[in-house]
Amino acid sequence: MRLCEEIWHELKRGHFFIILIFLIATIILSSTSLFMLESKQQDTTIRSFWDALWWAVVSLTTVGYGDTIPKSGPGRLAGMITIVVGIGLISLLTATISSVFVGRRIMEDRGLESVHTRDHIVICGWNQHGEEVIQGLIREVSKAELKIVLVNELSMEDINNIKAQFPNVQIRFVHGDFTREGILRNANIEAAQTAIILADCSSIRGAEKADERTVLGTLTIKSMAPKVRTCAELLDIENRTHLQRINVDEVIVRGENNGAMLAGASLSPGISRLMNMLVSYREGEKLWKAPIPKRFLGRTFAEIFDYFRKEHRAMAIAVITDEKAFNLNDILSNDLSAIDRFIKKKFEEAEKELLPEKDEAKVILNPQEDYVLKENDSVAVIAQSKPA
Repeated sequence: MRLCEEIWHELKRGHFFIILIFLIATIILSSTSLFMLESKQQDTTIRSFWDALWWAVVSLTTVGYGDTIPKSGPGRLAGMITIVVGIGLISLLTATISSVFVGRRIMEDRGLESVHTRDHIVICGWNQHGEEVIQGLIREVSKAELKIVLVNELSMEDINNIKAQFPNVQIRFVHGDFTREGILRNANIEAAQTAIILADCSSIRGAEKADERTVLGTLTIKSMAPKVRTCAELLDIENRTHLQRINVDEVIVRGENNGAMLAGASLSPGISRLMNMLVSYREGEKLWKAPIPKRFLGRTFAEIFDYFRKEHRAMAIAVITDEKAFNLNDILSNDLSAIDRFIKKKFEEAEKELLPEKDEAKVILNPQEDYVLKENDSVAVIAQSKPA
């Protein structure tokens, strides 16, 4: 609907509707004139107004079937005037339509056009790991379903290079500072599925303010679209608390586990290589989050372990439980009593949220064999491909 409104206004600015009115008036006037001039001729093929209207439309569109033609001199003169004027008006009409759509395409390529995609993934900022992020998304989501909107300040050449590397993925671009509401609105952040905020090194501000922009951008996204899942990357672990205060869903600190990786590599050769294999995008065994078939709900982890091992040649190593946050609404009754209304009123007076917590994922690594699988559980597995 928003796209139609924008095209409507652009056509209006290009005087499309004025030209259209003149074209319609020309068709009606020429049809009437031709009918009046030709209807009295004995050998004419224009015997009614509809015959004249048919001739006018066919002549103006330069089709010229020749089944209906004026025979009198005045009729042919009127026909010539109609053809010349009509061709000019139709040329203006088609030029106006073409200019609107070509202009939108140019604006879109430059990242200056609003995006109307829904259920997409917005990637804010850019750095040397941006392409790996897209590769990871492709690994998790089929290319046909994956819709990505990049929001950064890269040049058109850089954006075209990114698109060229992923030709089968629908990638749109919005140019600008992702900490600004107007830019995020152009990316249709309210209708997005997920927002990924990278430690931005693409702007002229440099990497020294990357974390500051990450926090500010995440805060802006949360204020505009609180239901959109947010994943943010930080350079400094000390800034993690700032994101946790605004209920960001996932925080990744670059190099957070480098110390442990180095220690493991020195004391246990092969551990670091194993970790790289599991999280890389090259061929081989990878970590996947797999759903649990409904028939295994209420059964033990040992049974699901055997199932994945035999049916998918996969090894289950952990259970991931999507826990719904407990909040005040869970203890208030549907038909609020006087006490319930009093509690709710006090929270509102204190300007506190009734839903202060967010849903979280609880991970149980190497659970006991008798662990009973629940409805909101899924399993982390090591396999070559994601189990269906």
